[in-house]
Amino acid sequence: MPITAVLSAFNNEVNISNAVIRTLAHASRVIVVDDGSTDNTAEKARLAGAEVIRHNINMGKDATLRTGFMLAAKNGAKVIVTMDSNGRHDPADIGKLADPILRGEADLVKGNYNGSGGYITDTHIDFRAFSRKCFNYLIAEGNILNTIKENGLKVIEVPIGSNGSKNCTTSIGIINHRLNYLALGSIIAATKNHIDKIYVILDKRDDNISDLALSMGVEVIDPSSNGHTFDRIVKYGKENNAEVVVSLFGDGTHDPRNIKELIDSVRNDQVDIAVDSSSVEYGSNARNNVLSITKGKAYQETKINDHIGFAVCKIKCLDNIKFSNNGHNIAEMVLSHAENNSLKVKYLDLNKDKNFGLLNLYKIGVVVPAYNEELLIEETINSIPKYVERIYIVDDCSKDRTPEIIARMKDPRIVSIRHEKNGGVGAAIVTGYKHALKEKMDIVAVMAGDNQMDPEQLPGLITPIIDGKADYTKGNRLISKDFRSGMSKWRSAGNAILTLITKIGCGYWHIMDPQNGYTAISRNALEVMDLDAIYPYYGYCNDMLIKLNTFEMRVMDVVMPARYGREKSKIKYSKYIRKVAPMIFRGFLWRLKTKYIILDFHPLVFFYAASMVLLPIGLLFSAWIFAEKIYQNPISPNFPLLAALIMLMGVQFLLFAMLFDMQADNSRSSNV
Repeated sequence: MPITAVLSAFNNEVNISNAVIRTLAHASRVIVVDDGSTDNTAEKARLAGAEVIRHNINMGKDATLRTGFMLAAKNGAKVIVTMDSNGRHDPADIGKLADPILRGEADLVKGNYNGSGGYITDTHIDFRAFSRKCFNYLIAEGNILNTIKENGLKVIEVPIGSNGSKNCTTSIGIINHRLNYLALGSIIAATKNHIDKIYVILDKRDDNISDLALSMGVEVIDPSSNGHTFDRIVKYGKENNAEVVVSLFGDGTHDPRNIKELIDSVRNDQVDIAVDSSSVEYGSNARNNVLSITKGKAYQETKINDHIGFAVCKIKCLDNIKFSNNGHNIAEMVLSHAENNSLKVKYLDLNKDKNFGLLNLYKIGVVVPAYNEELLIEETINSIPKYVERIYIVDDCSKDRTPEIIARMKDPRIVSIRHEKNGGVGAAIVTGYKHALKEKMDIVAVMAGDNQMDPEQLPGLITPIIDGKADYTKGNRLISKDFRSGMSKWRSAGNAILTLITKIGCGYWHIMDPQNGYTAISRNALEVMDLDAIYPYYGYCNDMLIKLNTFEMRVMDVVMPARYGREKSKIKYSKYIRKVAPMIFRGFLWRLKTKYIILDFHPLVFFYAASMVLLPIGLLFSAWIFAEKIYQNPISPNFPLLAALIMLMGVQFLLFAMLFDMQADNSRSSNV
């Protein structure tokens, strides 16, 4: 196969691996020219099998393609096909572009999506095939129009896309609900391997989504436009003898590679509808643990997910279906129709390993600090979900069999790190964070080595960061008595005291349970902080909150139940509070100085300073008055009033300062 594909790429680490792998099935070589990317594009392309050449700075697409042409020509390429790396172009069309050149019928072949409706009707300039003569001229002259005119090159257009490859439509795909621009290109490209005609139904008007879908030969439907509803799609399918309609979400939750299994089930098992029972909101399994609050009491109930969105239906079964312009979830509409018309529905679990597409779009690492965890470390590691790319086990100089157990574990995701000297749990986590930053993890979670963190709760911590709602998420076990059921009264009281102290110290007034070590953090937040300055012992989580607030990172609590089993807590709360409280106070002073004086200015600093002067003076003055009264020494009758006034002023200044601090936190939260 004498075809070399040249892909230009810039900051496209999300789609590049899939684009390279799919292109290698239709080309003998793939060259990726990384045009000065600042993300992990080059590394991912190389791992996927591409030959990668990098520009140190962004030079633009023309320079990028010329670089690729020069390398391909040097290696003896006969045909070069150029295409984007973001999934907009279907590698299955490479043969259609290259064949006329290989037959000697053309020097330049341009792809054209010749369709009706939403298809592009003019030439798609980025998807082309070039003969050796053509790309040699381009390398020399650098201008495609001049090359064609001056050298008399023969140019033809060929139809590509679904209309260019199929004479009939046997299947229709509908990508709807939660459309994500970063994931949509890959979803469309993968769906094209199984579906003849694809529609994208907008949740709301979005020109970026529309342009991307149209560029890939997909028809875009806006539900707010008259006549552009689901009934139009069904009508088209019936007119063109389509057999099935496939529905899936547009954010990566559903894996298009499973479409074939759903279609085969409908065709072979004599059922009307096949549904992926594990397709759910944000990648949890179909039987979700749902938080319910009734009369102030929180409890968990298990129920079948009501938002299943990945389904295949025989088109003949959609007669008399009630269409809705406002319904975003096509699968729900179809299932409701099935229930009302006694249609046969088969549920398949296509996500048995919970290897969720949405989470697989990101590089997720988990830091596991471990100190003398020989009983539970292996159980903890084995429970970490498959979508986690790296597991950083940091052995903090354990004295038991923990290092031996870590060494015998065979999970390829494990990165084992050992401290030669015990530095504390905070230091162990910082070591893990540093390794995660080196490997450019997008999100890094922390799960203790004592199996106290339930892996089923991990998607709940990760998805707010993916959605851009938070930079740091943490568990909250204190929302209800039921969720605290595994927590001792002493531990619960200690947590309550530390929660109040931490709220004042860190400025996040909405958070609870600051001692919860089950957390997730974005790469951006890690890069902003000075990791070496984080408190190395058990108070690290309180110190993290102080530093995150200082640099205006968004923090979100994620409700989850406490989970205690065979592990034993190493925290002694009486000693712990005496040790951590001064650290929080020092961090509080540092936050005021850095956030409200150095980085910006806010008068709340004066209110806090005044309260810290007046309250101690008032307390000491009151104590002196009390002592004088006991010893019956004469004092001025105005002294008690003066002491009360000083105390009252100190309290007022403190409350005003706290109010201003709360307003700053609420202002940041409102922008999430």
